[in-house]
Amino acid sequence: MKNKTLWLAALAISLTAPAATLYDAGTYNGSGGNNTVEGYIGDDFILLAMSDLTGIRFWTLEGTAGYLGSINWEIRSNSSNSPGAIIASGNANPTRTNVGTALSLTVYQNDLSLSVNGLAAGTYWFAIHDGLDSNVDPNPEFYWAWADLNATNTPTNRGREFLIGGSTWDTVSQEHAFLVQGDQTAATPEPAAGFLLGAGLLATALRFRKN
Repeated sequence: MKNKTLWLAALAISLTAPAATLYDAGTYNGSGGNNTVEGYIGDDFILLAMSDLTGIRFWTLEGTAGYLGSINWEIRSNSSNSPGAIIASGNANPTRTNVGTALSLTVYQNDLSLSVNGLAAGTYWFAIHDGLDSNVDPNPEFYWAWADLNATNTPTNRGREFLIGGSTWDTVSQEHAFLVQGDQTAATPEPAAGFLLGAGLLATALRFRKN
């Protein structure tokens, strides 16, 4: 039984990988944000390989009555360097953590769980909107915080970000603070590769049996 357990553990390790940060636009810089109550704010992100998305973390600056409840979110394709067709969308309550203050507003870390599978490598857009519609009063204050610079978001390699007004997207010229979490998904192994994988696992199992 012990040998069988070790063999199954080796198989699980070889075929799965833990959820990871797939894209990091930077954490909040405390200098401002864009109000998501007036409409959707979208920011682009890049996937380097086929991926399943499991969550997105983003930071907001809020007044005392800033949060209206659930968040409307969208994952969109890329269309000529602006948000394209909606791939997935939903309405959910993120897990919220008070992480400080900035500009006399409260800063929250928002952890949003989602499940968007099978996205090929390429550029996509994450968009959020807090409110019943895109024409509500801009108060209360609920701002998607601007991002600090990091290895991804550099002065010469900025992401692209847009605010939707009516039926068009207009740039807001500020990178927003968020990171994309999930798993890179491996393609189905070729027959030869599958044979080598099986042979390696068999050798591992035999070695443990001899010991």
